[in-house]
Amino acid sequence: MSLIMAWGTFTLRGELNRALDEFRSALYLRPDSPYANNDIGLVLTKMGRLDEAVDHLNAAIRILPNFPTAHYNLGNALLQKGQTNDAIKEFEHELALQPDHAPARCNLAIALLNQGQLNQSNCPIRKKRSSCGLTMRKPITVWEIAI
Repeated sequence: MSLIMAWGTFTLRGELNRALDEFRSALYLRPDSPYANNDIGLVLTKMGRLDEAVDHLNAAIRILPNFPTAHYNLGNALLQKGQTNDAIKEFEHELALQPDHAPARCNLAIALLNQGQLNQSNCPIRKKRSSCGLTMRKPITVWEIAI
C-alpha cells in the first residue's frame, strides 16, 4: 500500500495504529525516507506521543533539511509539547521555504501570542494577509488569529 493510500485509508478513519504500522513498514524498507519519518511523526503527534513524534520529524529534517512539511509538523508537535520557542523557529523556517503557507502563518501567530511576543509589527498574518484571508484590527485578539 502506498503511503498516500495508508494516510487516506487509515488516518481519516481514525485507525492510527494501522497507519503507524504501514508507515513503519515503509521506513523499514527505506530507512532514509524523510517522507516515512514525517508521516510517522504526524501520526504520533495525532496520538499524543509527542517525544517519539519529535524524534521522527527531526530525522526527516536531518535527511532532507529543506522539507517544509516536516518543519511545519515539527513546529506543531513542539507547540503541543509547550516548547514554544523551538516551535516558533520551525514555523519561521517553514515559512522561509514556503512563504504563502497560511496554516504556518496562523500557527506562528498563535505561538508568538503564547510567548507574549505578538504585536502589530511582527504579526505573520498581517505580513501576508491575503494568504490567510484574515484582517488585523487594533488591538489584535485571539479570535482574529484562530480563525
